[in-house]
Amino acid sequence: MTRRSLALLALAGALSCGPENPEHPGIVSVEHEEQAITKCASGTTIQGIDVSDYQGSVNWSQVAASGRKFAFAKATQGNYYRASTFPANWSGMKAAGLVRGAYAWIDGCVNGTTQADYYLNYVGSLGPGDLARPTGSATRPPAATPAPSRPRRTRR
Repeated sequence: MTRRSLALLALAGALSCGPENPEHPGIVSVEHEEQAITKCASGTTIQGIDVSDYQGSVNWSQVAASGRKFAFAKATQGNYYRASTFPANWSGMKAAGLVRGAYAWIDGCVNGTTQADYYLNYVGSLGPGDLARPTGSATRPPAATPAPSRPRRTRR
């Protein structure tokens, strides 16, 4: 089985594991590793990780040595944020021999085409075996949303 096939199987397994999030129908969330193990125990699973700027510098050789086979790194959010750790993560994943993927955090208040262009311009061309996963969502209240009005009190 090729590395790409393994990565696609892992992605499919990750998307099907865990309980559905009641606040976001169709979205699966796994908050604890035990949930993933319980839900996915009937089939073969492949472990990987997801990183963003919050993890800081990642030792990708150590990740690969731990048995992880793939990793996803956050690249962008909306059309206004580029993950500063993405370039180091992207090259580090490849150097460690991991199947790698890049994702965008989608902002529901920004045009989808604009976000896709922003993501593609930052990530660049994907190579053989690279995976794209532009998923996740963020919502912001529209800037023009007026504050609720309150009745005024008058003095007598």
